Amino acid sequence: MEKKFIIWDPKDGLPRYGDWECGDGDKIISDGVLGRVTEDNVYLTTYAEYPGDMRPKDLDTNDPIVGVVFRLSGEKGVYDIYRVQ
Repeated sequence: MEKKFIIWDPKDGLPRYGDWECGDGDKIISDGVLGRVTEDNVYLTTYAEYPGDMRPKDLDTNDPIVGVVFRLSGEKGVYDIYRVQ
């Protein structure tokens, strides 16, 4: 199974999790700001400045890396990366 991630804006609170009655269990069902991406996505490999040594490949499902800085075209934003699959 291919690993998938979302880039989450922490200003939106926490990502939405599935409802047990829907059969989604505790999976994150939110798609973040870009949809679901693989660990080869340019936003995860090139544009992200990670705090510390943790990288998306190190995450288990539902685990985050908090406070990732993205710089693009002179703009800067701070987001969290969650593994969703």
